[in-house]
Amino acid sequence: MRHFLHIIVVLGFILSGGPAWSAQAKLVLESGNEIPLDTYPAQGETILLWFMCDEGHGSGESRIAGELAQRGVETWIPDLLDAHFLPRLPSSLKEIPPQEISEVIAHTVAASKKNIVLVTAGHGAATILAGAKLWQARTAESARTRLKAVILFYPDLYELPPAPGVDGQYHPAVGQNRLPIFIYQPQQSPGLWWLGAHKTALSHDGVKVQSKVLPGVRNHFFVRPDPTPEESATTARLPELIQDAIKELVQ
Repeated sequence: MRHFLHIIVVLGFILSGGPAWSAQAKLVLESGNEIPLDTYPAQGETILLWFMCDEGHGSGESRIAGELAQRGVETWIPDLLDAHFLPRLPSSLKEIPPQEISEVIAHTVAASKKNIVLVTAGHGAATILAGAKLWQARTAESARTRLKAVILFYPDLYELPPAPGVDGQYHPAVGQNRLPIFIYQPQQSPGLWWLGAHKTALSHDGVKVQSKVLPGVRNHFFVRPDPTPEESATTARLPELIQDAIKELVQ
C-alpha cells in the first residue's frame, strides 16, 4: 500500500483570528487515483476524518477545521470529488466506491496513532458507512478499535426513499453498522420526520446512536450561499458541536 505524498505546508488563519497550520498532500490509492488531502494538525488524541460533499472545501470548511485544530481536534479533509472530477453536488459522494473510503481510512490509521472519527453529511452518509464496514472486514480486530465513531449531519440513508404509503428501503450499510453514531438533524428539513426511523435502523445489536435537532436551520446550512441569521450562528458553533459529539461518542 502506498503512502501519503506531502507536497506543501501553508499557514492559514481562521476567522476567529488565530493561526492554524494546514498541510496539503496527496494520497495515492491502489487504483492509482490521487486524492488531494488537507490536514490541520493538532495535539489532541483524535483525528476527524471529514468527507466533504455538497460544496465542500471552501473558506467556511477551512475556518471550521482550523478552529477544531485549535481546540485540539486534528482534522483531515480528503477531496474524493476532485479526484473523480465529480461536481460538488449533494449526490456526488454517492458515486465514490466504498473501496476508496476504506483505503483512506486505512492510510489514516497507518499514518497516525490517534483515534479516528468520521464525519460527513447528506448523501455521503451511506457511502461512508459502507466504506467503514469494508475497512473493518479487512482489518485485524486489534486495529479496528482505532476507528471510534461517526458524526452525521442530516444523513440520507435510504437506497429507495419513502413514498406515500410505502416505507423507505435503507442502504445495506445501515443494517451492517457497528460504530457509535451522533446525528445532527436540522429542524427545517424533511429529514426531521425520518430521524426516529434512522436511529432505530442504525442502533441494532445495541449500537449507540445519539442525536440532536438543530433549531431554525436547513440542510446544507454550513455551505449555503444565502444563510439565515440562525444558520450563520449555528455554523459559527459547528466546531463546538463537533467537539461535543466526539466527547459523547469517544469515552
